[in-house]
Amino acid sequence: MADASLGDHYPRSEMLNCVHIGLLCVQKKPSIRPDASEVVLMLSSQSTSRRTPSRPAFYSGHSSTSGGDSRVSSGNVSENGVTMSELQPRCTAPTMSTPGSGEADGDAPAASTYYDVYGPDNKPLIPKVVLLYVPGLDAALYMSQSRLLSSLKELCGNPKPVLASSRVPDETHTIDALLTCRVKRKRQSKTSNQLYESDGGKLSSLEELKDIPFPVKYYTLSGKDFKDNGYSFSLPGFVPTVPAPSGSSPYEILALDCEMCVTVAGFELTRVTLVDIKGEVVLDKLVKPANPITDYNTRFSGITAEMLSDVMTTLQEIQEVLVGLVYKETILVGHSLENDLMALRISHDLIIDTAVLYKYNRGPRCIKIALRVLAKKYLSREIQNTGSGHDSVEDARAALDLALLKIKYGKTYF
Repeated sequence: MADASLGDHYPRSEMLNCVHIGLLCVQKKPSIRPDASEVVLMLSSQSTSRRTPSRPAFYSGHSSTSGGDSRVSSGNVSENGVTMSELQPRCTAPTMSTPGSGEADGDAPAASTYYDVYGPDNKPLIPKVVLLYVPGLDAALYMSQSRLLSSLKELCGNPKPVLASSRVPDETHTIDALLTCRVKRKRQSKTSNQLYESDGGKLSSLEELKDIPFPVKYYTLSGKDFKDNGYSFSLPGFVPTVPAPSGSSPYEILALDCEMCVTVAGFELTRVTLVDIKGEVVLDKLVKPANPITDYNTRFSGITAEMLSDVMTTLQEIQEVLVGLVYKETILVGHSLENDLMALRISHDLIIDTAVLYKYNRGPRCIKIALRVLAKKYLSREIQNTGSGHDSVEDARAALDLALLKIKYGKTYF
């Protein structure tokens, strides 16, 4: 039973123990097969009681013919015709299917293929993942035996280095590292103008974004995102957005940015801006705070006393205008919109927050990157650099362009 090359240099009891456990794992009835915890216990303790295995559902060897004939035949034997296994690898690569359409001919895509296309952040859109784990097969052995493993290499391609989650050799850690590893992708250099190119002109609707990886609403905040990022819609005075009137054509997506000053009651709204998917201004209004101003916050807001001297528009008037432009069906884009919506006292459910979309995970903490930094890095655009404060139109357009980058190329592309 043992390989002759081992001679007598092996623990016979340990080998028999492994064979015994292996036979228990391939019993005909799945209900009597040991689970993973039982296998670990049996491998670590010789004193644990073990069931006597019966003939497995599939084996390779000799079988007696029926009818009392004493002749034997060699080959693979399966009692139920279902558990028959091929001792050689199948050469046909699995067919990759579109998420939600089901697998072709029952084949499931390889785990590495699914990871490269969808990534771990897109788990809701992955119908099935198959992981082939071969203990002892490292990258060097895999590449050196390429002729012997030609079928496997054709299916899986070249290996990619993965950082182990632990220095201790452990099957669970290895599998976890394989399933949760990150593959860095090269960021294509795109200018903001290229985002709007569609048949020679600017985008007029989201439908003109061809072949996007996922639905646009996939990038909107979840209930947990709202909670984790300080969105508070249950405070007194908040006005909810409403469904669009029947037969109307509401905006599909709008970008929002607000400027605030400091009053005796805290931060209050002084300017609100909305831009559409073309980058054109839909709304840009100055607002008079309800309480006396203590600091115009000019170096950030760009608002001065002269700008607000003749302004009579109130927060309540702006709320009425806004809910007539932003309906429940409209996707609202912005950078750290929890602050803008707090100043507006408006609640809305469909939000793409670029501060969350581009956040940097550093261990247990998530760091939000400034809009100015993101615009320079991903849009090659300088904003907020005039020295006279922020421009809400400029900021809204930058947030919109950053959101469109993610929508066009995928959440984990950059």
